[in-house]
Amino acid sequence: MLLAGRQIQPVTVDWLRAYSAGPLGLLQTNRHAEDGLPRNATGATDLGSRLRDNRAKSGEISGARLPMPLQFGKPMLHYRSVRSTMEVAHGLGLEGYPEGTSVIADEQTGGRGRLGRSWLSEPGLGLYLSVVLRPECSAEELPILTLVAGVAVREAVAGLTGADCDLRWPNDVLIEDRKCCGILAEKGPALDRVDFVVIGIGVNLNHLEFPDGLRTEATSLRIETGREWSADAVRDIILESLAARCEQHRRCGPEAVLRAFQESSSYAAGRSVVVEGPKRGGQPRRGVTAGLNAAGQLLIRSPDGIVWPLVSGSVRPDGATM
Repeated sequence: MLLAGRQIQPVTVDWLRAYSAGPLGLLQTNRHAEDGLPRNATGATDLGSRLRDNRAKSGEISGARLPMPLQFGKPMLHYRSVRSTMEVAHGLGLEGYPEGTSVIADEQTGGRGRLGRSWLSEPGLGLYLSVVLRPECSAEELPILTLVAGVAVREAVAGLTGADCDLRWPNDVLIEDRKCCGILAEKGPALDRVDFVVIGIGVNLNHLEFPDGLRTEATSLRIETGREWSADAVRDIILESLAARCEQHRRCGPEAVLRAFQESSSYAAGRSVVVEGPKRGGQPRRGVTAGLNAAGQLLIRSPDGIVWPLVSGSVRPDGATM
């Protein structure tokens, strides 16, 4: 395909992948038992199905047979190196590729995070994944999609590692208050509608250390668990969790994901935070989080008692006394 005048050749284009195993052996078959849930080679339900089972039992999903759209990860384009998987996925969205089209790279030379930040994307150490979505929603509803992605990835990482994962609004996944995963959502260029959305997901997998500026802020699954992780295996679980949460959102609306985010995040309510983004009067804005509104925006109570919605930006824990 052509991207910004450059010809980029994928290593593989996997049109038939149906969430096959990888070293973890979690998703080796697509066999279904009488309950309609996918089974692995041992006959046990796979991790994604267990996640959906738990959500069904808690009332978040009506019925345990929530279908997982198998187009997620089909087609799958795998590159050795690209500037950004977001850029490649954006180009595929413009070309009309279907929802669930996924781009993965072993390395990104210009990986991007939120608020214009770069994302450290060294070869072989992380998962660098972007997914094309084609939601039926307005631009005003897009903040909810970022929460959907955050909840889905947090569930996948927690299920894989057994770690107590936290969510920092809008969608950073944390372990012990250090970031192991970042998520970026960008819509297509159409002004009068949402033609497509690209969800970019970066997971620190096998890093043993980070540069000085990130050492206290970032962590990896290997640091937290003491074992190496397969990018393919982690990718498959994330895609399944993302597909299930997107399907839930379409069927049930935003209430379930808003509830799931608030239940999974120590930052959603009662947390003293500093807002990263535009400053007011040259000073950073501070406050205590007070839940989410219906649009998925983080509510913050300022020291003067006024509650206001954070529309964009991010938050950090505030060590100062309020």
